[in-house]
Amino acid sequence: MPLKPRFLHTDISELRISRQRLVGGAVIGLLYAFALYGLLYMSREVMRMMSVTRNHDLWVMSDAEVNFYNLVFAFIAVIFGFSTGFLFCVERPRKAFGQLRYQRFSIINDQRALNWYFLSAYSKLAWGLGTVYAAFYCYRNFFYPYDNPYENFLQDDNLFPSYKLIYILIVIVLFLQMWTTIRQVFKNKSLKWMLVSMLGLVIAGLGLSRVNLVDYNAVNESILKNNVHYTYKIELPNVTYHRSDYFRKGGRINDIYFVQNSNERDGAPMMLFEGREMSFKEISDEKKARSEYWWHQEELRLHFHRTIKMKHVWKVFKEMGKEGVYKFSFAVVKIRHENDKRYYHDYSLPAQIPIQHRDSFIRSLIEESYEEEMENMDDIIEVRHSKSGYFLDGILLEDERFKQTIRERIEKSSPKYVIKFHVKDDANIESYVQTLSLLREIHQGIMDGHALLKYEQKEKSLDYEQRKEIRKKYPLAVFQITEEMEAKYE
Repeated sequence: MPLKPRFLHTDISELRISRQRLVGGAVIGLLYAFALYGLLYMSREVMRMMSVTRNHDLWVMSDAEVNFYNLVFAFIAVIFGFSTGFLFCVERPRKAFGQLRYQRFSIINDQRALNWYFLSAYSKLAWGLGTVYAAFYCYRNFFYPYDNPYENFLQDDNLFPSYKLIYILIVIVLFLQMWTTIRQVFKNKSLKWMLVSMLGLVIAGLGLSRVNLVDYNAVNESILKNNVHYTYKIELPNVTYHRSDYFRKGGRINDIYFVQNSNERDGAPMMLFEGREMSFKEISDEKKARSEYWWHQEELRLHFHRTIKMKHVWKVFKEMGKEGVYKFSFAVVKIRHENDKRYYHDYSLPAQIPIQHRDSFIRSLIEESYEEEMENMDDIIEVRHSKSGYFLDGILLEDERFKQTIRERIEKSSPKYVIKFHVKDDANIESYVQTLSLLREIHQGIMDGHALLKYEQKEKSLDYEQRKEIRKKYPLAVFQITEEMEAKYE
């Protein structure tokens, strides 16, 4: 009958740990745990600072999320602190090992491997993913799930992401791995020590997790106070058609914000540019001082709160026309968004100010040729927006039927057609932008269909001359009619 190895019958008391060494190990373990907790905590804060966008948004965590991650960091730190302190207690010069030298070697190597393997893997994974997500704005999808309400930047009904189980398993596996060799050496005699260490881990971890090295709420507020969307609770219009400006080529985009005046429900909105309240004339003068041709080199992106009335928007267009700024874009959000609305902060809808708001020469041409131009059209499509759909020539249609009918009429009569878009002064800008978005979506679908038939590619994939040919065949002819114009011409 083979003899069992002697170390399987070894009692844990045979490790002969002195009281001084035990106290020293405890102190070293606690210091190590606090240092590692601080490293993990500050690493998270550094990654949050890396996520700050040019619009002064950042990865914001709820109190529940902060507490959860703090607890995970604390448990990990305490486990490694225990492992380090244990190494200090049992590690001795090789000559002094005696009969337990093989057991000591095994236990010590196990603890060292636990430290280095985990720290190596965790540092690569955490910093690698964190850097990529923060640096390339992908953190928006990763950290902002769909059910995080847009108007609530500092609160989150979702306690923490669905991958929280991974962190819980990491803590459990690390703790059990630390005891693997000890359990093999001391068998059931080590169970009571394992239970005691587990209790100590829970107590120490809960206590350490309550230590916040920085005031994260103060940090959030210091950055978000410069975020206009957060400060003024701006809600952008929801649309179906849009473009992304994140990879946009060309000049700089200048963001101008129009926020609802809290003192006047239907009053004129405040216009904010680079953190200051300014008129469009002041913005134009400041930009011209930097570059005489700024309106050709740089694009304006207008952030309108979705409930602002069109009577105020017409005044903005009029001021833009005086300064010769005709092209711009609306900041928008996808109407059926999978993620938090902050994910779409680079989405916009290209637009131009209506012809009647341009310089006086163009306005005079409109007055002279309006009736003549309308008579030369093969098809005049009358469009009005409604809460329950769209009125097309006075008939209420739902979105899909509306799009199909418009498309058929444009394909039949283009280029000699015009869409007369009637806009009420008391309509919200969201309904106005939604209609423009839908018309652009229809128009893009027509061009893509023609391009696929002729070139087997979508319109945006074609070269300049091919795109020019298609746009000439199928122009987007939308004439916007205000209440003032309707009373004058209709």
